[in-house]
Amino acid sequence: MLDKKTEWIGWFVAFMIVSNSTTLMPFSWGIGYYIVMLLALCYIFSMRQLRYGFPILVLYAVCMLSITANDIPSFFHVWPRLGTFVLLTTVVSFALCCDGAVAIRVRLFASISKLLMLVTFLSFCLLLFGGGYDVRGAWFQGVTVHSMIMGPVATMSCLCCLYQLQYEQSRIWMKWAYYALILMGFICILQTGSRSALIGAMMSFLCFMYFLNKNEFYVLIKKYILIVLVLVVSAPIWWVYTDKVAEKNKGDVGLNTDSREEHWHQRIEEWKSSPIIGIGFGTVDASAKEGASFDENTGGIETGNSWLCALSMTGILGFGCVLVIFWGAYRKLLWLLDYSRPIASYLMAIMVFFVFHMMAEGYIFAGGNFLNTQMWLVIGTIYGIAYIPEYADILEQKLQLH
Repeated sequence: MLDKKTEWIGWFVAFMIVSNSTTLMPFSWGIGYYIVMLLALCYIFSMRQLRYGFPILVLYAVCMLSITANDIPSFFHVWPRLGTFVLLTTVVSFALCCDGAVAIRVRLFASISKLLMLVTFLSFCLLLFGGGYDVRGAWFQGVTVHSMIMGPVATMSCLCCLYQLQYEQSRIWMKWAYYALILMGFICILQTGSRSALIGAMMSFLCFMYFLNKNEFYVLIKKYILIVLVLVVSAPIWWVYTDKVAEKNKGDVGLNTDSREEHWHQRIEEWKSSPIIGIGFGTVDASAKEGASFDENTGGIETGNSWLCALSMTGILGFGCVLVIFWGAYRKLLWLLDYSRPIASYLMAIMVFFVFHMMAEGYIFAGGNFLNTQMWLVIGTIYGIAYIPEYADILEQKLQLH
């Protein structure tokens, strides 16, 4: 069991992370958000028998090398960006690992999972009243700060509901509540118009069902057929909400990637210019005329692909570290399937979502971004449970809605 201090820290940090990415709070946490994360990091450092995650520490070193070895325009503010990235990922990932650190991440992950279900429910309620769209009225963002966050939030909410359904046998009303929330989340995803979120959601749902029923082929086939039938029967409810996705694909047979191709091409060109260490953490080629969206006032950048972002910014060295980290998480989940299949399937599905979603969104190094924090938290939770398997049982308990 987790002690009271860990429980409170996990819940409070989870609340900070989620509320910082929503419009529910009447004020912004601002610098207070990072102060809380720094205090959480200090608390982890105070623990005994700390172990260090070698792959991510090497990634930190490569990021620093990519900055010092390149001449980067000052408006990108790369050192503060790196500091933020290191701070947040050290708290949520496996950079520092011990019993207490794993306990905090398990509590943090479970708390965020529950809060995202609430965010999705509130967003859908807002949608019913015609609200929740961005300032242009184009894309649905619900109670989150951006439509690109709403899609992943709704996806993770749906996955959490699917997970909860594995344990909900007696309370029929709760089963229907989960089904309803899955439908709400699906509609929210459609209204964001995010094709990467939609594809990622579909792949993660299929992944969850596959790994959960991997050894029961006929059960798996029946569940896949049931999903298709449910989608067909419920089509009159959700089909009217596909208009936003259709808008992005007008005139195209398949998924239109025109809005991303320039970014992808530019990331590859940047990598070719410095294949070993990249052009520098937190930067793009400021001289490029296409595929280099950045703001000289804030230093904000849009890379269009997290995988290519890691390749262009940190070269083969940094990209290799990222691959090692993800491959390690996958291997640990395969082992965890024999220990706790529902938990392993749930974590695998979320990781699969990020693998696909990051092909169109470049947040892998964006410290402070909710998706960046959540992605590294999932990785940290996987490594932590593999380090102390008993925490799979604790996570299972903490995820339950009693």
